[in-house]
Amino acid sequence: MKLSTRIILRLSAVFLTVFTVWVVAFYFVIVDEIHDETNDSLENYSEHIIRNFLSDNPLPTPESDLNNTYSIRKITLREALEFGADKYYDEMVYVKARRELEPCRTMRTVFSDGNGSFYELKVSIPTFEKTDLQGTLLQSVVYLFMLLLAVTIGVTTWIVSRSFRSLYKLLDWLSHFRVDKPLNELTLGKTDIVEFRRLNEVMQHTARHNVEVFERQREFISHASHELQTPLTISRNKLELLLQDPHLSEQQLELVYKAIQSINHIVQLNKTLLLFSKIENRQFTEIESISISDLLHTLVEEYDTVFADRAVTVVWQEKGPMTLEMNPTLAKVLLSNLLKNAYVHNIAHEGRISISLSAEVCAIANTGKDTPLDEGVIFERFYHDFSQEHSSGLGLSIARSICQTYSLDLSYTFDEGLHLFSIRKQG
Repeated sequence: MKLSTRIILRLSAVFLTVFTVWVVAFYFVIVDEIHDETNDSLENYSEHIIRNFLSDNPLPTPESDLNNTYSIRKITLREALEFGADKYYDEMVYVKARRELEPCRTMRTVFSDGNGSFYELKVSIPTFEKTDLQGTLLQSVVYLFMLLLAVTIGVTTWIVSRSFRSLYKLLDWLSHFRVDKPLNELTLGKTDIVEFRRLNEVMQHTARHNVEVFERQREFISHASHELQTPLTISRNKLELLLQDPHLSEQQLELVYKAIQSINHIVQLNKTLLLFSKIENRQFTEIESISISDLLHTLVEEYDTVFADRAVTVVWQEKGPMTLEMNPTLAKVLLSNLLKNAYVHNIAHEGRISISLSAEVCAIANTGKDTPLDEGVIFERFYHDFSQEHSSGLGLSIARSICQTYSLDLSYTFDEGLHLFSIRKQG
């Protein structure tokens, strides 16, 4: 979720809560104010009736044109003492003029005529319909809230987008930043916000430091690989000369031979690591149009000779020509690693390799283990089947790195006993 969206949602939730509380409080304040005004009218009306009653003046009709009603009932002294303070309440009163029940505010009070007689006066005045008031308030609140929410979202979005413009520019800069590109090609916009300006400075400093570390690491790997190559070659040559010594026993010859094998493995691993470094450093800049079918046919002929003792059958299925724009050396490394993997991990004398080609997909499948490989780790560096003593565990990792360099998708599936590696064009 974007930061601006989260801010808008939280502000909307706060406004909804505050506005709802305000509406409820507003409703009760309005109702209380209406009751106060109505109670004042009831007191004035009751005082008018009591004065006329005590002075023997004519009383108003029990039901006036305003639909006000009253009634006077004589009560005992005991009832008068038990009555207490004046009582106000809402009730439904039948109004004869309208022939229906109307919501009224009613007041009940007690007075004396001064001669020992007590009377209860009940006065009612029509008031508002609470249901109608609630409905009107609710409708107004909904319209007001929708307007407020729309204005809030619009204003907040505008404010956030302008305030976070530098942050979004920084994120865009980070998404395109690469340690193998010159830092001066990537510039950040200026901002008046202290926190963003500080963040820009820190990120530029960090980026500059990463570029320097990357350059030193690349130089170290390159120099170390070349420096190791010479002493390893010399050591291997000396051991090969030692093998020609006729005075060595059979046990000594076996130890020397194993040492030569170990050195050969280290030399090959050193070359592979150097290749990996060159791929990640984008040092293979030459691009050509590569026919995958022609290259695969050439490689299969070579591997059929190398792995002739395994007698693996190769089955072709070419639905269409596949052409890739990439470095020819890396194209050969990519397909060689996948083919070698298919030969080495196959079933001797009974295995087969299925190669399927189309304009968009190159798939190489092979028989082998009856269980699928762990797709989560097979492309990791130095992961390999420990039954293969001389495997560096970098073949599939290099293949994926090459595919990522040219925006190709390399995937693994296990289907019907076949281990399938697919190279697919993206987009």
